[in-house]
Amino acid sequence: RPVQVGEWVSRARTRKYKPSITDAAKFGESFWKWWLDINPGWRKEAEEGKLFRGNGGGWESLDIPGPNGFLNLLMCLKWWAEAAQNSPGSRWLEAVDDATWVL
Repeated sequence: RPVQVGEWVSRARTRKYKPSITDAAKFGESFWKWWLDINPGWRKEAEEGKLFRGNGGGWESLDIPGPNGFLNLLMCLKWWAEAAQNSPGSRWLEAVDDATWVL
């Protein structure tokens, strides 16, 4: 997961935490690596860099209740947009679209 998630967690997930992200594109790469890692294996069978959409299996790897679940994902998307000065580009839009589909 992006380093900033651990830093935020260590600060009790305070809303005041503003991660230091000097390179939005690099943060986006870190996000995508993490997102690909935590998705179910059956979703990884799509074309390179894309996740399969369909009813291919279980969701256990993403079925994490509480603050360690989707809240981390949503905060990463927020930080990425802010780091890119609210113009994060197509990879961010793809991430939002995929996260929306999963939810």
